[in-house]
Amino acid sequence: MKKTIYIILILFFGLMESQTSLAALCLVNGGGAITNNPDVGFINDCDLQPTTQRITFLKAAVCKAPIALPTTAVAIDTSSCTTIWQSENGDTGSLVDIQLGIEETLNGSDSDVTIPPPGAYSVVYLEMKPEFGIAAQAQFAQAMADTSGNAAGGGRVFCRSRAITIQNFTAANPANETLCSTASGTAGITTTHFNSLGDDGNNPPVGTPTFASGTLSAALINANRKLIPAPTLGVAGTEDKLVAWFTQTVNVTANTTGFTVGFSNAIGTTVELGNLSVRSFHAGEFGFTLTPK
Repeated sequence: MKKTIYIILILFFGLMESQTSLAALCLVNGGGAITNNPDVGFINDCDLQPTTQRITFLKAAVCKAPIALPTTAVAIDTSSCTTIWQSENGDTGSLVDIQLGIEETLNGSDSDVTIPPPGAYSVVYLEMKPEFGIAAQAQFAQAMADTSGNAAGGGRVFCRSRAITIQNFTAANPANETLCSTASGTAGITTTHFNSLGDDGNNPPVGTPTFASGTLSAALINANRKLIPAPTLGVAGTEDKLVAWFTQTVNVTANTTGFTVGFSNAIGTTVELGNLSVRSFHAGEFGFTLTPK
């Protein structure tokens, strides 16, 4: 029997007020409309499945030793890691539209796949471009305001993301990030550039280029593989890659011929809600499974 290694990537990186808890699932009525706390004006953020969750992957590896967070002076040390997959597109990476239940087979015979030497590996390591794309739409039980100039009311119960690029660490939600209307429409892809893995500039701003919680760690590194300096509100920095790693045992044997990678976006976006206002569809969680075969 194959042993499946489940690795859940909680990549919410300060997109909420607190990095220690995730938003709850959006509550819906029988008609599928979100009903989160209507008595207090929909002020609780909530999670739902987006239409599109887009991530550009560069590399996946398994490692035999813990990985320390890099610093601005010391590059990240992945010397104990063996790359199991690297994008054939180099630094451009391979764009993946994360969907619930999709799988990708990494065969050892493929030119971009390497089977590591047999043994037990204790860490899984990923490199990604520091940008996530989200397209999402939601129906609400009350007419909502948006960031495109529409006030609450007027029957605007369908709200969606718009095609815009934003910085994760910024003082306020940009204009034209969301649009609410009286009928369903096509959601645009909001691209979040991670200039920080910390909060979004609320008081006090806590922008940070690192993240660590439980078995998951992450960092924004520059082209020299060192930690980027403290971020500036609303400004892209020297970030070149978003790297993340997890404590997880992966057993590779002499009979391992490849890996099956699975993805999930069941709660891939967090809807940021204000007082009867849809402020943003943030990049939320995605699930990643790795199965030696």
